[in-house]
Amino acid sequence: MEQDKIFKEAHKVEAKFCADDENWFAYLRREKYLHDEASRIPYIKAKAEKRGEKRGMEIGEKSGRLMEKFENAKNLLKAKVDVSTIKQALKLTDDELNAILTESGTADAKSAVVDG
Repeated sequence: MEQDKIFKEAHKVEAKFCADDENWFAYLRREKYLHDEASRIPYIKAKAEKRGEKRGMEIGEKSGRLMEKFENAKNLLKAKVDVSTIKQALKLTDDELNAILTESGTADAKSAVVDG
């Protein structure tokens, strides 16, 4: 019984709403807009994920190259290669070289820390 009252009232409001073309077309435009936006979400999400994966790969590759450079520098230090030669050959910045020298912990390396 209560449900019938709700449906009758809803039907009255709908009839009033639909009688006015301007309101009806505004409603249809809004529905279309909401539908269009909802259908874009999966596309936008996929695009953002792809961009994030690409950026992650770039960061990982850069990090890997830097780690390889650091390992090569450490090995060259152990082989008693001159610090300036290591810096030039591996294209290290002063900060990178200082970090390697500090991390290596060898007496020779500590005394050879580069001034930036």
